[in-house]
Order: sequence, then structure tokens, then C-alpha cells
Amino acid sequence: MNKIVQKLNDPHFTIKFHYILLIFFILMIPVSVTLLANSVPYLVALSVWALIAGHWGAAQASHAEISESAGLDNEDLDKKLDRVIALLEQQKPPEAERCL
Repeated sequence: MNKIVQKLNDPHFTIKFHYILLIFFILMIPVSVTLLANSVPYLVALSVWALIAGHWGAAQASHAEISESAGLDNEDLDKKLDRVIALLEQQKPPEAERCL
């Protein structure tokens, strides 16, 4: 179960998964219109999948929003980057200054 959760949380996997389903449903448009338009089980399955995909997308967006709010603010990030740049400039060897 843990492997499944890790796989579902992997952004590369979810992108590939959604593109595969996108292609599948695009290819199913002609079949849906011609052969399965009166098939109640197919329409039910399609509706259930739409509900699952919609809620899954909303949950992924919520996870991204939580991750973003838990991260550093832009001001904090700018301050930390300024400190890193200052430290790197202090540690620069004298030969590097001659090259510039």
C-alpha cells in the first residue's frame, strides 16, 4: 500500500497517467458517440470516472497549495539568497577576481 501511495504522490507518474487517460478519452469520443451512446453502464462508468478525476485534481491542487504555504515567503527566500551570495563572495579565491 505504501508503494501505491508513493507512486500516486510522484508528480512524474501522475503527469504521465493523466496524459495517457487524456489520449484514451480523446480516442473514445467517436466510439462513445456512435456505439455506446445508449449504453447506461458505460455512461455511469464515465460519470463516476469524471467525479473521481475531478476530486483527485482538487485534492492535488490542495496538496500543492499546502506545500506552497508551508514553504518560504519570497522575502525570506531573497534574504537567504543574499546571505548565500555574500558568503560565496567572501570565499572566492584571489585568482577568480583577476579573471573578472
